[in-house]
Amino acid sequence: MELIAEQTVTLAIVDDHNLFRKGLISLINLSQGRYSYKLLFEAGNGEEMQINLKEGLVPDIILLDIDMHIMDGYKSAEWLRENYPAIRILVVTMYNSDDAIRKMLRYGVKGYLSKHIDVEDMQAALENMAGKGFHFSNRVIQLVAGNIKQEGELPNFESPRDTPFKKRAGFPPMGLHGAHLC
Repeated sequence: MELIAEQTVTLAIVDDHNLFRKGLISLINLSQGRYSYKLLFEAGNGEEMQINLKEGLVPDIILLDIDMHIMDGYKSAEWLRENYPAIRILVVTMYNSDDAIRKMLRYGVKGYLSKHIDVEDMQAALENMAGKGFHFSNRVIQLVAGNIKQEGELPNFESPRDTPFKKRAGFPPMGLHGAHLC
C-alpha cells in the first residue's frame, strides 16, 4: 500500500551547504521513477526551515542534514516531531556513527542516508519514502536489530498521517516486523 496516492511528492531540503542543496535538486529533477517531486523550499538551517513551515510550506518529506549552524539537524528533527509529526524526515548526512543514528531514530526520522551514497541510492530512498514511508540502509537496519536484541524494543515506522486509515482498514501496526527494508 502506498502512503502517497498522488504522483507528485512535495519536498524540502535543509542543509547548510548551498552547492550540495543545488546538486541534490538537480539530481531529484533528473529522477525518473514512480513519483515526480516538487521542491517547496530549501533552507540552510533549522530556523530557516521553521520560517518556511510557519508560512504554510509543508512538504511530504524533508531531506535533513545534521551538521548545520544556528539550528542543527537534531534540534530540527526534535522540533519537527513536536510540531509537524506527519512530515517524513530523511536524514542525509556525513554523520554515520551509531550515536547519531540512534538519536535521529529517537526523534522519529523515517530514513537515514550517508552522503557517501550513489545516485541510485538517493533515488531509491525517495521512492521508498514516498511509497512505503521509510528507507533505511542495511547499516541502520543492523543497528536497530542489535538494539532490539539488547533493549527488546521495536521502532514505530508509521506516519501519524496514515495511522487512522490503517486502523479503519484493519491493518496491524507496522514495526520492524512489518517493514519492507532495503
